[in-house]
Amino acid sequence: MRGSLHEMEIINSWQSQIEIHKAKLNARLSLQKGGSLLGIDGLNKKMKVKREAAEDAVWKAKRRIVQHENKAKSKLHQRGIQARKDEKARLQFISSNRVLGARIPDDKWIPIRDPEKNPLPIETEALRAPQSMYDEVARLEHEWEQLQSNDPTLFTDVPIDPKILQLEHEFRSAQRGGLSQVLVSDESEDDKEEAESDTSGSDDITPPRSVASIDSIQANADFVRIEG
Repeated sequence: MRGSLHEMEIINSWQSQIEIHKAKLNARLSLQKGGSLLGIDGLNKKMKVKREAAEDAVWKAKRRIVQHENKAKSKLHQRGIQARKDEKARLQFISSNRVLGARIPDDKWIPIRDPEKNPLPIETEALRAPQSMYDEVARLEHEWEQLQSNDPTLFTDVPIDPKILQLEHEFRSAQRGGLSQVLVSDESEDDKEEAESDTSGSDDITPPRSVASIDSIQANADFVRIEG
């Protein structure tokens, strides 16, 4: 009977330590579903929104240039089609009137230039979008490149201490380990004293203060051997 009570005290002590570790870890893992938002996560969201907006602005500016130039090319193409039709008609007129022996007007002897195949410098220049549109793309691309920086001041007016961001980054990295592991060495002095008081009077050695698996502790709790 005495051994059984002693065993129950040890098991209760271990379960108490497990609950303490779970509570502390849950407090640190505050970004689980329904938890609070870290500053670094809020900043990352702002970064994502601004970077996507900047990328979209560049894409739209480039698309406006393509649309402008395609429209100009289409117009020149239509002029080329009409010029080729007119040139064909001119040659047919000359051929028909020669057979009839009719007089051919002087302007009919002038070939009709195809502006698509033989464009003038001014027509070639018209195919290019205005320089202001290219300047706008360059400006937007520069803004996009700046936003690839991780400088918080580019994304928010709220002052953020870099040390806090670093701590939260470390927190987030540690969070990926989940609840399957508990860092026992993170206990406070009060927690240590409380755990020691729970196991006072016992000859058993407390678990080593290292990274311990909660699942493994629970799995082995029923196999604690009592000496004496």
